[in-house]
Amino acid sequence: MANCCLERPPHLDFPPTWTLNSGLCTLPLLHCPPTRPKPARHSQTQDFMEALYAKHSTLGVDEVGRMLINDVPLPRWLVSAQIKCILADSDAWTASTIEQPLMCAPGLVDVLSSSTPPELDFFTTLPQPPRKKQWGIYILLLTRKDSKPRLYIGSGTHAQDSVQHRANGYFSGKGPFSRHTQKALDEGYEVSSFGLLCWIDLPPPEQLLRQRARFLVLEAVLAIHFNACRETIIDQLYIGDFYIWERSTVAWDALCGHLSITERVAANIHLSEAELKAAAVAHTERGRQKTERYRKRKRDADETEFLAHGLAVHQAWYYVTVIDAPGHRDFIKNMITGTSQADCAILIIAAGTGEFEAGISKDGQTREHALLAYTLGVKQLIVAINKMDTTKWSEARFGEIIKETANFIKKVGYNPKTVPFVPISGFNGDNMIDVSSNCPWYKGWEKETKTKTTGKTLLEAIDAIDQPARPSDKPLRLPLQDVYKIGGIGTVPVGRVETGVIKAGMVVTFAPAGVTTEVKSVEMHHEQLVEGAPGDNVGFNVKNVSVKEIRRGNVAGDSKNDPPKGCDSFNAQVIVLNHPGQVGAGYAPVLDCHTAHIACKFSELLEKIDRRTGKSIEDQPKFIKSGDAAIVKMIPSKPMCVEAFTEYPPLGRFAVRDMRQTVAVVAKSTNTGGKVTKAAVKAGAKK
Repeated sequence: MANCCLERPPHLDFPPTWTLNSGLCTLPLLHCPPTRPKPARHSQTQDFMEALYAKHSTLGVDEVGRMLINDVPLPRWLVSAQIKCILADSDAWTASTIEQPLMCAPGLVDVLSSSTPPELDFFTTLPQPPRKKQWGIYILLLTRKDSKPRLYIGSGTHAQDSVQHRANGYFSGKGPFSRHTQKALDEGYEVSSFGLLCWIDLPPPEQLLRQRARFLVLEAVLAIHFNACRETIIDQLYIGDFYIWERSTVAWDALCGHLSITERVAANIHLSEAELKAAAVAHTERGRQKTERYRKRKRDADETEFLAHGLAVHQAWYYVTVIDAPGHRDFIKNMITGTSQADCAILIIAAGTGEFEAGISKDGQTREHALLAYTLGVKQLIVAINKMDTTKWSEARFGEIIKETANFIKKVGYNPKTVPFVPISGFNGDNMIDVSSNCPWYKGWEKETKTKTTGKTLLEAIDAIDQPARPSDKPLRLPLQDVYKIGGIGTVPVGRVETGVIKAGMVVTFAPAGVTTEVKSVEMHHEQLVEGAPGDNVGFNVKNVSVKEIRRGNVAGDSKNDPPKGCDSFNAQVIVLNHPGQVGAGYAPVLDCHTAHIACKFSELLEKIDRRTGKSIEDQPKFIKSGDAAIVKMIPSKPMCVEAFTEYPPLGRFAVRDMRQTVAVVAKSTNTGGKVTKAAVKAGAKK
């Protein structure tokens, strides 16, 4: 191992005026009131820094794919998405093969422990120039007269090219700039210094090309009663996991998650209490104002993840896209769309007196959300019991809620022993990211699967989600979440890959539109992908297709490998849950399947079956009622794409909605044909 030129620092007392940034987050160092303890996250940062400055530094990776320096995991804000993909490939990188020299710039400790900006020659004292095929961590110092300096940390996949290219761009003012850097420059900051801190060797290019499919992307849906404060919980996930959530002039400090909302705002935003309350009311309002502002903010940020209408939590070995499913009864259609894309449901329950009881009543939304999640194929569940601060953290109330909740989720189909129950306060952040001291009686949650897992916080419960099976060997199925027309690029459909893979050059067919065309490129989270794998929320560019020809609810598939097709009718196994009367032929509710919502008529009741064994009880019944199961011939009001549940489960489960009282599972379907574009014909001829 190579020796670094730095002595191990006696302490790491960073000045509160400096800010580290990874392109994903803004992280003020030690920006906490002196009377409060340091946030738990900072200890990991200190460990990393101390390991980085040690005389002998070794690089490795642990069994779950986290990068290690001297056996200390890198903080998530220092690891780029591409490096995380590299480390996730256990065939390419193992702990025994990644002991490579780590080169560090001398004087780094002095820079980070001083309030004086470094001199330019600090950045030119590297022990030796990096080679092209190396990955480096670089820093950028921005200064402005009469303002606090900002120190940003980023990473480049080719260290030498990255440093030279970025340095020229920064000092010339031509860029390219990250979103955060551009924002600072717009505010009047200037580039003071730029340089490389350290670098490591990259694996061969052919290994880099297959990393994307190896890296796991999880979807978690927030299934929340409309009074359970979901926006507050989402804020805490952003704040605690180093994200900035901006609301007009409100900028939330990423390291002040241990403060209450009022204290956090008073300390960092300089708003009056009245202005704070007005902002909170506007944010939680269910009307058009809130929705439009929310969507506009996400579009302005140019984030692919806004298509899931949620946020992304970048964990040690997962990208967790949290889908913000609406909790109000009037928006249940959107809740079903979000749930159909999820690997895990986070059921948020309000602990307040009367609120919990209303949610689990016969017509309650908590019960309904759990049932819909299980019916739509979400087999992993986390239960977060919110508003525990309103019960004064009552252990008795927590136990009562667990008992009642365990009973009804067991009836739905979940095994309570595999479900973590976490007491939280979204308003104060208790047990969201860090363990709260307000509930000393709470010993933590326990999850019994193949291996026993324990933890205390909601974030730890998300970390403990079992890796879902990804059917990449099946033909492609990609339900469209939306379709965009982007100037200079063309038509860009977006959605989640359910089965198979999608890649540039593939000829795809959209059903039931019947349009066939060629895929030009595939992207996710600002990265161009070699291929999109199951679980990825991707956007892909197609040519010669208008946004009017394809729409949300269509399904994309490989035109040469069992392409999807629209159906005019299909047979479905229907379980009537809570209908007030009888259901017979001619009944016409709304069918919610993947991202499609279409009115559908019960054309014929073929047979009544035993809902447990599936055996036939009665042929051609005249009607069915609550509690009955039957095979029904269904005719949609317009063609739609559904598949046999046994072949493509994500497209074979759906809810039949008439005040959300029936749920169905598809048994089989019939198909139709469609249109082929010129691009598809040319692509097919090449092959």
